[in-house]
Amino acid sequence: MPLFNILPKSRAFSQRQAKELYIPNEHFEAYFTGAKNVTNAELQLIMNENLNYDLPDGLDRYKGKFLITIGEKEEKLLANSVQKLQQAVSQSELLTIPKIRHGFPLAEPDAFNTLLEKWIHK
Repeated sequence: MPLFNILPKSRAFSQRQAKELYIPNEHFEAYFTGAKNVTNAELQLIMNENLNYDLPDGLDRYKGKFLITIGEKEEKLLANSVQKLQQAVSQSELLTIPKIRHGFPLAEPDAFNTLLEKWIHK
């Protein structure tokens, strides 16, 4: 993990990563500062949580509206998690966003807000 944690401390790597996450240029310095300050122990916790994520107990009892969005170009691991989430919540609606990876709300905030508003009022 210590070797992997060297990457985010590189400006060039963090710039590429920020672009993948659709972080606007005006927020890059704050993103980079945060990335540089992540300790090895914190990174280990984050990675463990991401790899071991499971749905909360009782989620299948939720009967309200539930919107799930995923980018068309999302990683397979997250796509699998989204499928589990959709199966667990009977009232869920899954929308796949074309030409997007992870980060639809940042990549297209106006489109995201419009979609969410329409979905809420539907």
